[in-house]
Amino acid sequence: MWVLTNFLLNKLKLIGRMEKNIHDGGCILIVEDDYINYMYLSEILEGKGYKFIHACNGEESVDICQHNNSIKLILMDIKMPIMNGYTASTEIKIINPEVKIVAQTAYTETELTDRAFDGGFDDYILKPIPEEKLLQIVDKYFKM
Repeated sequence: MWVLTNFLLNKLKLIGRMEKNIHDGGCILIVEDDYINYMYLSEILEGKGYKFIHACNGEESVDICQHNNSIKLILMDIKMPIMNGYTASTEIKIINPEVKIVAQTAYTETELTDRAFDGGFDDYILKPIPEEKLLQIVDKYFKM
């Protein structure tokens, strides 16, 4: 019994430290209409202790940003129903010019680069997204 109690106490201490670090650094908004892509991203981020929120389309992401000022980074899909990532990023930058928005897309680099940076994106990542690349880009903006 003592071993189990000690194990659980150590786990709670670890969780408490993770939550403190997460809350101090803000959270990530994952804007992704494809549930499998969302689950892939969330598994990686959750495994590294990042706090995140999910929006299924651009309109939801704008609404979330209007009511949540703890968002530090947005991983924004481009092609989505209701409101695409270009429109959403432009509207979000009006609400919060400081938030960093990373386009995540299956478009080629040449299709993406010109329009993405005009639309308010700070960076981009091409799908399929390797875990290492995702963590590099997230760490880059969380260390700023």
